[in-house]
Amino acid sequence: MKLSTIVLLCATTIGAIAFHPTAASADVTFNTGSQGTSISIGNPTPIYQPQVIVEQRPVIVEQRNSEWHRREEERLREERRIAEQRERERFAERQEQQRLAERRERERAEERREQQRLAERRERERAANWRQNEQRVADRSSSHNYNSNNWQNNNSANNNRRSDR
Repeated sequence: MKLSTIVLLCATTIGAIAFHPTAASADVTFNTGSQGTSISIGNPTPIYQPQVIVEQRPVIVEQRNSEWHRREEERLREERRIAEQRERERFAERQEQQRLAERRERERAEERREQQRLAERRERERAANWRQNEQRVADRSSSHNYNSNNWQNNNSANNNRRSDR
């Protein structure tokens, strides 16, 4: 081992002991091996370890006499009553939710029927408007034909008069 390494190890140990209060009473171990030199300062096991105190509460043993049985039966009856009450409340809540769902479904069905009625009314109005427009077009066409025939008749009458001259 080189002299500089030994001096470094000693200086480190002295510094650790001087500046670390728990290291003064600790073991210092130098280990030199194939991996190099290592210094261990301190004891791996604690010097003082306090006892672990587990506090246990005293166990109260109650005699199972007639009074105990009466109280136990009363407690069980009360628990059953509370459980039945909760079950009734859950049942009532489920019924209320079912009624609300049915009411919403009826409202949706009524809304769909109303939409259907409106759509049918719009369709009837469209058909009526279409028929009116068709009638107007037909009236115009017949009026145009009448006017055009009248014009042609007038023209031929005028032409006939001219030819008569």
